[in-house]
Amino acid sequence: MTSGWQMILEHVVERDYCCGCGVCAGVCVRHAIQMRFNDYGEYRPYLASDCTGCGLCARVCPFLDGNANEDELGATLFEKMREIKHAIETGYYRDAFVGHVADPEVRWGCASGGIATWLLETLLAEKAVDMVLCVSPNDDPTLLFRYEVCRRADEIRRCRRSCYYPVTTQGVLAFVAKHPGRYAIVGLPCVCKAIRLAQQRVPPLRQRIKYVLGLVCGQTKSRSFAEYVCALGGGDPHHLSRVEFRVKDRSRPASDFGLGFTCVPEPGRKQEGTVFWTQGIDRAWLDWYFTPNACNFCDDVFAECADAVVMDAWLPEYCQDAKGHSLILTRDAWINGLFEHELEHPKKAVLRRIQVEKVIRSQMGVLCSKRGGMRDRISRLRQTGLPVPVKRWNTGAWLRPLGIGRLELARYQISRQSRVMWLECGKNLAAFQSGMQDSRRAVDRARRRYLSYRISNGILLRAGLYRRWAMTDFYS
Repeated sequence: MTSGWQMILEHVVERDYCCGCGVCAGVCVRHAIQMRFNDYGEYRPYLASDCTGCGLCARVCPFLDGNANEDELGATLFEKMREIKHAIETGYYRDAFVGHVADPEVRWGCASGGIATWLLETLLAEKAVDMVLCVSPNDDPTLLFRYEVCRRADEIRRCRRSCYYPVTTQGVLAFVAKHPGRYAIVGLPCVCKAIRLAQQRVPPLRQRIKYVLGLVCGQTKSRSFAEYVCALGGGDPHHLSRVEFRVKDRSRPASDFGLGFTCVPEPGRKQEGTVFWTQGIDRAWLDWYFTPNACNFCDDVFAECADAVVMDAWLPEYCQDAKGHSLILTRDAWINGLFEHELEHPKKAVLRRIQVEKVIRSQMGVLCSKRGGMRDRISRLRQTGLPVPVKRWNTGAWLRPLGIGRLELARYQISRQSRVMWLECGKNLAAFQSGMQDSRRAVDRARRRYLSYRISNGILLRAGLYRRWAMTDFYS
């Protein structure tokens, strides 16, 4: 019989579908699995000691075929709740809000409107949980971010802002297993799914993790992304010692955020700088530089297994405000009650309800790229004879935006090539950009072709057919 570890190794790791969440390592009762960085700056599980063959690691893997998908998990968690609704884009939801924290200093220090920070602090203040598990900057230059156990509001505020850097849950899940208490955990969609799978199999996690909170995700990044942006700003990527994501500038809109970095190339000499979205981050992000392959085959945008999900308000009426706004979808009734109470009796947050259609519209680019573009990526895999992951996907899409297929495949190629090229070039920016020229030209040609159809595609969008391409019949 094939062991759980062998299944993960053969069907996930070796096929490069591992998202690096670390839940498999966190639940291993023998601590036989350890998460380590591979050569490309991506977390991967490794067998560090003898495997007992219990199979638990395989049952919690979010990318292993045969485990429950987001539809099945969402139905188990939320389907029978009162006032619950469902949209094919978002999964289950109860209500939708937009807003920001009232304290301008806290708001300015957060990635968007600071509502995730407010919610976590409120869970602690209301004694709904004893501890919060979220991602914090780390002083170790070999591991710039990691999950932390937060017991106080000031510790939570240290975790504010986004993190476009690999993190693993291995350590904090092992902590939860050993230390009784009530926890809330914040994670990306793949992490939320893995936690829910683990709760089905591991009683301490089911009993102790009271709330799973999600963040909308278009893609994650390897460690190389931070190094590359550092190099764009004139820093030495070999000696990157600190990164601060989502830096705000009062003279720029919320969408033109920055990445601050610190390098120490030699004792006593420090390099510091900030690179903003329009100064090169946009190219790396939109063309999927350093995006792990798992993101190419993820169809969950709105963290469908989470009790609530928070995101940026990428809507015209909000994105020009440099201070930032947050959008929230609630699923859990008690958490929804917190938002309703703050809406009616505002103290620490400024909130109002918003139509779920606007929430979906705010993330439509991500939805179309992750879900609609997956059709092309899976087709490419089939053409090359590589194993195809089982997704909530249907090949029978009859309508698609003109020019989109070539663009998505060009991005896919860059996501695969950039990880290798950065390593082969020794993290030298000029050599990397030279080596990526042909792929960048291919993306540029595909993008120009796609944009040449903007009038035709605009008609499809206004008719509602663009949305249908990305969503309708998506589920097989």
